[in-house]
Amino acid sequence: MAATDVAMAQVGRALEASTETLISRQLEALKAHPHYPALRELDLRHSALRNVRRTVVCMGCGDLLDGPEYDHVVSTVLHVLPDLGPEEVVSAYRVAMSVIRDAFIEEASRSGLPAAAAATGLRMIWELTDRYSALLAAAHGPAMPCDRAHRRTRGRYLKLAFCGELGKSDLELGAAQLGLAPDLPVRVFRVRVAGQPTQRLLRQMEPQALGWPAEPLLTAIDNDLAGLSTGRCQPAAADDTLIAVSEPVMLSQIHEGYVRASHVLDTAHRFGLHGVITSSGLGLRSAILAMPSTSQELMAKYVSAVEASTPMAADLLHTVETFLQCKRRFQHTAQVLNMHVNSLRHRLERYREITGADLADTETVAEVWWALQYGHALEASVDVLV
Repeated sequence: MAATDVAMAQVGRALEASTETLISRQLEALKAHPHYPALRELDLRHSALRNVRRTVVCMGCGDLLDGPEYDHVVSTVLHVLPDLGPEEVVSAYRVAMSVIRDAFIEEASRSGLPAAAAATGLRMIWELTDRYSALLAAAHGPAMPCDRAHRRTRGRYLKLAFCGELGKSDLELGAAQLGLAPDLPVRVFRVRVAGQPTQRLLRQMEPQALGWPAEPLLTAIDNDLAGLSTGRCQPAAADDTLIAVSEPVMLSQIHEGYVRASHVLDTAHRFGLHGVITSSGLGLRSAILAMPSTSQELMAKYVSAVEASTPMAADLLHTVETFLQCKRRFQHTAQVLNMHVNSLRHRLERYREITGADLADTETVAEVWWALQYGHALEASVDVLV
């Protein structure tokens, strides 16, 4: 077994050992849910226990979707949440799973789980949550009421599809009416600008959407724009527009694509990024936000220590970051900063004196970059995950 798998298993065992605590946390979090009075707490406790067990099994690469497991999902809908619609059921489930996700982040940070492994674990929990969200919604039967003609308009259809509120048959039927082939790979993209999206932005993005010019598959959702493009192209960004694009997905995976695009969008927004961003374009930034304890520790060592030591901290940190961006080439960095190379060396030596950072060491360089990026995330958004 690889070292990463061993470390992941250790985190899984730690979560399993905290089962009772995680159950209590889930129940406490659900008390704030608007439909909590309609939930049956004793049965809900059993569901919370299964949430923990599924997560632990997921980290061991077990197959969760066997017959008995599916029966548990149906049982939850029929007996624990009988009076709620699919949207409310999925909402409550995601609240409970967010507790387990946060516990994973805490344990991964405490145990020193490598950043790449932590990112993989988070992705597994997101995918697990999406998987069971779809099952819970499907157990309710068709989400669309009798007035299907109205709800299959482009905007309504996209919103339902993005939010995972359509069953397979409704998803395929609506897609067929929009001229989409069930085997067509698509990319889900989500667009964000400062303030509300304008009609001008909508018109600029429509040519990038599938179905243009007749019926561009693009709609406003949660103060952003979201749409579909073909798997062979990506939307083009301009100015300060941020566009997050999922990897190609099939029609049945539109909801998963939307969730992934939303995750990319939120992470990129926190780092103040612009342009077209994919999950691979984020690199380690997802892990930086997902492991706040590690990020705070590195920032204290490589950023805050400088800020506390000299009034020239901003210039010093900018010099270090530019040096890293220029691949640690002295002459190139000096040209970019418009300074003499000896002045550059003096600044880098001053940084080393304060932090002890040897920028000739690859591991140290990675830590310094991590700290600087976390600082940008804190500056860019008050909503950063801490």
